[in-house]
Amino acid sequence: MRYADDFGHLCRTRGKRRRFWNRCGQWAAAGGLVLHPVKTRIVDATQKGGFDFLGYHFERGMKWPREKSSGSLKTPFV
Repeated sequence: MRYADDFGHLCRTRGKRRRFWNRCGQWAAAGGLVLHPVKTRIVDATQKGGFDFLGYHFERGMKWPREKSSGSLKTPFV
């Protein structure tokens, strides 16, 4: 079984979120993919806590490198 990964989508309303969720599942299935049942989730990014995605943390309209990614940044030679 193959999973679709590294995918994010932002919606402004619950109705749009619901429609997108259904369409996304149909799209993945048409390509022979499955949305991972544990990793696939809906997050309210306007609330404290946010979410991490591809090396960044997104929360309340802002983004910054997540801690784990910041530690791997290389400093230039001096």
